[in-house]
Amino acid sequence: MKKKNSVFASCILSAFLFTAATASLSLEVNAEEQNPKRIEVTADTENAITNALKDAVSGDTLIIHAGEYKEQICITTPNLTIKAEEGAILNGEDISLENESEVKSDSMVYIEADNVSISGLEIKGLKLHHISKKIAPKGIYVAEGSDYVSITNCTIHDMGIAEYDPAFNKETDSYNAHGILAEAQPYNPIKNLKIKKCTLYNLTLGNSEALVVNGNVEKFEISGNYIHNCDNIGIDAIGYEQTTDEDSAEKVELDRAHDGRIFENIVKNNSSETNITYDYEGCAAGIYIDGGRDIWVFDNFVSNCDTGIEVATEHLGKTVTGIKVTNNTLIENNGLAGIIIGGSDPSENGDAKSCIFFNNTVYNTAGSCLTVQLAKDPSNVVKNNLFICKDEAEIYYADEESYGTLNKDVPDNSITGNMFNEDISEEHAEVMDNNKTFEFKKISIPSNKTKDTAVIIEASENIQGLGSTGTQLK
Repeated sequence: MKKKNSVFASCILSAFLFTAATASLSLEVNAEEQNPKRIEVTADTENAITNALKDAVSGDTLIIHAGEYKEQICITTPNLTIKAEEGAILNGEDISLENESEVKSDSMVYIEADNVSISGLEIKGLKLHHISKKIAPKGIYVAEGSDYVSITNCTIHDMGIAEYDPAFNKETDSYNAHGILAEAQPYNPIKNLKIKKCTLYNLTLGNSEALVVNGNVEKFEISGNYIHNCDNIGIDAIGYEQTTDEDSAEKVELDRAHDGRIFENIVKNNSSETNITYDYEGCAAGIYIDGGRDIWVFDNFVSNCDTGIEVATEHLGKTVTGIKVTNNTLIENNGLAGIIIGGSDPSENGDAKSCIFFNNTVYNTAGSCLTVQLAKDPSNVVKNNLFICKDEAEIYYADEESYGTLNKDVPDNSITGNMFNEDISEEHAEVMDNNKTFEFKKISIPSNKTKDTAVIIEASENIQGLGSTGTQLK
């Protein structure tokens, strides 16, 4: 018995030691597997980034070294960091856009995962060579349900529509392209998206926009970006495109970019005058809130676009609400206006309510400084702005085809405490009664070929406290 007990005890001890050793080994293996890896990627092999992404697990960091990568990449692993060195180029020149079966096929970078950070990558060359309703070239696409995505210091350029077909018919044909698009359905939002310090230029966009959040994109930040020389809208926050009037009110309300901030961006030289989808008419906004809600647009510089900042909705019976436009500097956006409020077509567009425009500087030499379209409500407040017109420009324009159709018994927008350099009491006494004029002498504005934003205004009167802080007053 004693011997048997001794053997039994020995077996127990051996089993314990084996189990402990196995557990220790397992812990070591698991710990090693869970440790974040730094994966170095070079352009020496075909599909180098794609292959590295296949090997990556949550928590890893990919370092993309300088070189040309002729591939499209798809990021579906969460908690990944992708850092590109200067000179790391994702080149889509040789990629054929023929597959209309899935959205991934027309994006250079496709992101469908949480906590993804991508920085420093240059993207170019992906072009559509034929009219298509389904294919829309994209530099970076963020898919619905992807939260805490960060896109920083990326450069996207020279891509989109290869060449417009002169036979294009806007009633039946379609051209679309984007530099960066984040798009979410009502019940599958994108939350906490950040797009920062990116440069987008020379994009041929058709009906679409350079940088856009569309649908249920919540708590987003678009900041410090430089967007220039594109043939349509620079930055857009869209609502009401993923739903119809047949959907529930709850679903429709969720279908709006909301609770976001758009700030410290520089947007220059964006116009649709060369865009066949607009019949070569200049109507592209530098920054456009199209049906979004509760969005703050501030500290931006917009120049030489068709419109500086537009707050409206293109959907009949819908309203753009809760938009704050403050401390922006809008210079020579002469195609239409410095600021536009409300949609333009009463038969197709919606109106604007509870939108405020404070302390902006607007200077135009054609078009108008402020245009009011489908917007008539005292909750719309325009205050403490500096409006300067010169040459053919107007200070204030109320569009007859839209604003003129609104109920005359409804109280008007609150336009008070602004400074105009032109007296409009004869044409718009109701506006001039609550605003003042000043003697404008001179303005110094930066070149549209640079990122410079310095604006200096000389005036006879003291106009301190009016306009944006980006305006130096003498």
